[in-house]
Parts: sequence; structure tokens; C-alpha cells
Amino acid sequence: MNYLKWDICFMLGLGTAASVRISNELGAANPKVAKFSVFVVNGNSLIISLIFSAIVLIFRVGLSELFTSDAKIIEAVSNLTPLLAMSVLLNGIQPIISGVAIGSGWQALLAYVNLTACDVVGLPIGCVLGFKTSLGVAVSWATHS
Repeated sequence: MNYLKWDICFMLGLGTAASVRISNELGAANPKVAKFSVFVVNGNSLIISLIFSAIVLIFRVGLSELFTSDAKIIEAVSNLTPLLAMSVLLNGIQPIISGVAIGSGWQALLAYVNLTACDVVGLPIGCVLGFKTSLGVAVSWATHS
């Protein structure tokens, strides 16, 4: 979870920068520059997320050993590493898209989308998968991140 949070902090910074850049360009009546900024920041976030995901996959055991020496925990973390890599990739894109929406003045729409995605869709699916299946810790990870 530490690696996921580091990635999120980095991407939230990019999302904030995108929000400011896009709002400034739209305010200056430069929609083409704002559109180009969206492509640049999304491309950069995708590349950075792919690099972070690759690092997590390549060093799956070594990263676990930084925090523990227990073989069972290292094995469990190594088994969850593909889920971590996917979370890093997908959570690297979401803050950027949110930053673009905020910079474009779509805060209300973004609030409804986040509310619907998390509380109406994610929470019930997480509860059903967590209590009615035998997926174990993978479900709590997916619904937490």
C-alpha cells in the first residue's frame, strides 16, 4: 500500500498542475493549448504509471523484503503484486482526469461521477465480493484502492 500511496501522491500533483494549466488556458481563451495540455499530461501520467507498475512487478520480492523478513508475508505480497501493478496503473490515470475536469469547471459533474462510482457501484460490489465469495484479501485491496 505504501507504493500505491506514493504513486497517488505523485499523480495528485500532476492532476493539480493540469487543473491549474487548463483553467488558465481556458480563461485566456486558448482552448487549443488547453486541449494539448490534456494530451501531454495524460501521456506523461500513463508513461509514469507504466514505469511504476513495471518496477513493482520486476522487484516484487525485493520490495517486500524491505518491510519484512517473514517468508509467508513475502509470498502473500508477491501473489498480490499483479493487483498492485494494476492499481498503480489505473490510479495513476484517475487523478489526472479529475484534475482536467476541475480545471474545465466541471466540479459538480465530477462530484456526481465520484459519488456514483464509489458509493453506488464500488461499495455494493465490494460487499458482495467480500462476504459472498472466497476471494479473500484481494477483494479488500480492490475496494480499498
